[in-house]
Amino acid sequence: MKYSSLMQYKLAILFAMLSVAFCFQGVSPAYAAASGLEKQLKSGKKDIHFANASSGDIRIRKNVSVTGDNSKAVINGDVRMENGSTLRNVTVDAKVVGISVTRGASVTLINVTIKGASDAGIMTQSGGGTLTIKDSRITKNRKGMYIHPGKSLAITNNDITNNKEEGIDIRNNVSGTIANNRISNNKESGLEIVVNGSSLSVSRNTLVGNTASGLSLQSYPKTSKSGNVTVSGNTLASNKKFGVSCGSPSGGKKPAGFFSNSIHFAGNSFEGGNSGGNIQKVCGVGK
Repeated sequence: MKYSSLMQYKLAILFAMLSVAFCFQGVSPAYAAASGLEKQLKSGKKDIHFANASSGDIRIRKNVSVTGDNSKAVINGDVRMENGSTLRNVTVDAKVVGISVTRGASVTLINVTIKGASDAGIMTQSGGGTLTIKDSRITKNRKGMYIHPGKSLAITNNDITNNKEEGIDIRNNVSGTIANNRISNNKESGLEIVVNGSSLSVSRNTLVGNTASGLSLQSYPKTSKSGNVTVSGNTLASNKKFGVSCGSPSGGKKPAGFFSNSIHFAGNSFEGGNSGGNIQKVCGVGK
């Protein structure tokens, strides 16, 4: 190749040297430009903004807020969130667990898309703290969310769709609110709750097209504690089993009236029907 000037020749040499340097470091120029998020997380900043794709798992430490500044703000990896942390306006292209919440932590997710996790889109450990999720999309994971005992929930205005198992799987002794969500086309039940010791309001959600029941209320024989679950103003339709089902997955029977004493129903709609029926008889409750 011929160069028209000495300057062009020097620029070509410089470009070649930079390319070689990136190759020896095992880093492409594109990845280097995207590594800003990880650097900011290590910097000690409490309010972090980024606008590029970030590769690799990240940890959002205590009281740190991470905000994506445009549609290209993507985390290609899993995210671990500590107490007081916030994630907003970001897509998490997950590997195993998209968002894992440390034990006892209160965290917030706003306008976050979580997809592709081989385990769960969101998983909490047993213990206290509040999980707040709003205006988000949880899709195409194995489970959408897996909530362990002791958590308080504020789950509002989200789309939880097309997950390979439950949209939301909630264990016992969980409290809070699940409202105004669309929970649809999941391959098991849309929303599954272990009733024992739980105090939850489930209101104004749309639970449609799930492969099992729209809402599955469960109890385990070794746990006799009743619950306080209010189910009101929801639409439950076109689910493959029941609109609402009740049972003990591991077998055994609950005392007479267990579900009817633990669950309070009001003003739910079953437009379009459900293949197995609207409310399973063992629930002992009406609409």
